[in-house]
Amino acid sequence: MLMMDVFPAVYSTLSPQALIDGVITQYQLGVVHQCVFWNRGLSDIYLVETQKQSYILKISHHHWRSQAEIQFELEFLDFLHARQIPVAYPIKTKDDRLFVTIHAVEGDRYDSPFAQISESFIIIMAKTLQHKVFRRCSGGEARED
Repeated sequence: MLMMDVFPAVYSTLSPQALIDGVITQYQLGVVHQCVFWNRGLSDIYLVETQKQSYILKISHHHWRSQAEIQFELEFLDFLHARQIPVAYPIKTKDDRLFVTIHAVEGDRYDSPFAQISESFIIIMAKTLQHKVFRRCSGGEARED
């Protein structure tokens, strides 16, 4: 049997309360009422509820992408948002960083909260996309319903 102080891990689920206490406080999100683990995929997703609004907290997996790749993605989304392109964009920390490094058991992970997109925005974007696809596929003018 292998004896060691901390058993190695390839993946860990981060504590929502620890995220509230040690990570989310680095952003100006307001008082957090709730942080709930929501989904594990290419990144872990937590739903964060404050008194003013909801956020999506995206936390990278240690093995999935490098810090430089995550930095590039967040800088690109921030660039698009600054030019008023409608994208989910990262919220910067109090000291103007795009992410916080979390020293997890398996290695460093990186988090960034995103403003949650409203349902009405999603409906508008879906209708716009449907309109463009219809026009492109039909070769004609699309009608407004």
